[in-house]
Amino acid sequence: MTISRKIFVIAGSLISLALIGTAIFLTLNSRSGQNEAGDSKTPLGGLFSRAAAVSQIKQQMGDLKAAHPALMAFAQGHQDELPKTIAELRPYLPQKLAYLDDEHWELPSTGKMTPLMNGTAANTAILLQQKNLPLDKPKIIVYADGHIEYKK
Repeated sequence: MTISRKIFVIAGSLISLALIGTAIFLTLNSRSGQNEAGDSKTPLGGLFSRAAAVSQIKQQMGDLKAAHPALMAFAQGHQDELPKTIAELRPYLPQKLAYLDDEHWELPSTGKMTPLMNGTAANTAILLQQKNLPLDKPKIIVYADGHIEYKK
């Protein structure tokens, strides 16, 4: 390796280290964007915070797969009628869904369960959804055909 090439590699390395060090310093001392990343003060802390939030949503959506069978069981015991409140549905919910309550969740569909499940709109009829969320936040929705989405 020639001397000029060695000097070029060393200079490039020093410039790269200076840029990375400056970026880390500015990120650690910056106050902007902390609320979006769980008040984390490190760049990786924000990444881990977002990853944990996504993991929690996926876990919650997985748990909510048990809501559809609970709604069907309620309807079977009540002449095919849907519950009007989460409190009415509570005895049919598994323990992992004990956090569901009428303050944070709603049952917007009313009437009979069978027409909703067998109708052409089963993939759009909402049986259970989150409520009281900020307008810019997506919510979890359980549909009459049993699928679950996370959307605005």
